[in-house]
Amino acid sequence: MGTKSRNITDLIEERKSLAARVAKLNAELQELDEEIFAGAQLYAQAAQALSALGLGQKVQANPRPTRPLISIPPPMVVLSRPPIDFHEDEEASDSVLRLTGDGRAKTRVTPGGQAIIDGTAKVLKEAGRPLKIREIYEGLSKLGVSITGKVPLNNLSAHLSRSSVFELGPKSEWWFASAEKQEPPEGGS
Repeated sequence: MGTKSRNITDLIEERKSLAARVAKLNAELQELDEEIFAGAQLYAQAAQALSALGLGQKVQANPRPTRPLISIPPPMVVLSRPPIDFHEDEEASDSVLRLTGDGRAKTRVTPGGQAIIDGTAKVLKEAGRPLKIREIYEGLSKLGVSITGKVPLNNLSAHLSRSSVFELGPKSEWWFASAEKQEPPEGGS
């Protein structure tokens, strides 16, 4: 069960939809405020007329409602930019953009994180079967891949969960997420 990230386009559309709903609600609130104000003015006029006739107490008009409207954040602007070159490059920056199966950018992976992903793939291919997190950790240690943090097994699990390459099976064992990699490798490597 790898972590699924939401498409940025979908998030932008959802934000626009919510902003439109907030604007509509603000307009409805404004209409209600106007009706309340008009009703309060009518009440004040009636009270003054009764007061002038000596039939009621003098009533001051209610002031205009001062409730602040819900502020609408400015719309998000998506700037166009040149396409990203996804080829392998020795001179690449300190993070690598990974793609999901449908070609959308998913997440940036640091070189240390990429070493964990690559090492895990190698450990799983050599084993030829799904492995528990501790088995993967031991395999990575043999390959010289270090995992930092107070609880390295948790950090390793977090790296694998964020990756679209692996998924956690029903027996808490990790394996490749894509169908074409589910076949065990021939001879191991």
